[in-house]
Amino acid sequence: MKKIIIYITAIVLIEQGCSQRDSELDKAKEVDNVQEGGIVKKPEPKFYSMSNPGKWEEQVLDHPPSYEVVTEKDIKKIKIKVPLKVERSHYIETILLLDHNRKELQKKIFKRGEKPEVEFELPADYRAFVYIVLKCNLHDMWQTKVLFD
Repeated sequence: MKKIIIYITAIVLIEQGCSQRDSELDKAKEVDNVQEGGIVKKPEPKFYSMSNPGKWEEQVLDHPPSYEVVTEKDIKKIKIKVPLKVERSHYIETILLLDHNRKELQKKIFKRGEKPEVEFELPADYRAFVYIVLKCNLHDMWQTKVLFD
């Protein structure tokens, strides 16, 4: 009789441990984005960049925007270019200028095939950093952080 009680107790404890372990594994799958087969998939970034191209590593030379800042009297001009070879099937849809809180300051929408160049203006005394964000029709959104002197 004692053997049966010990056996039943052991089974109950094992089942509790297994269900707890399964529950912990389910949580780990949610948190770490674990897929079937135990492969951990790193979540893709919301914005890609030169230092973090994610799945678009082959696009890193022609998607991050380049810029030049020129201050003239009371205006700070940010001249933005994207080195992408524009094609009818591959082009930049939009370039945005966002403030340090990611609030939209200015935006330029491009037509298919239009060269992705724009000049945004800010007050000369603007000191907080800004983000240049562009949207490619094929390769998601790319950003560059602009720091001012």
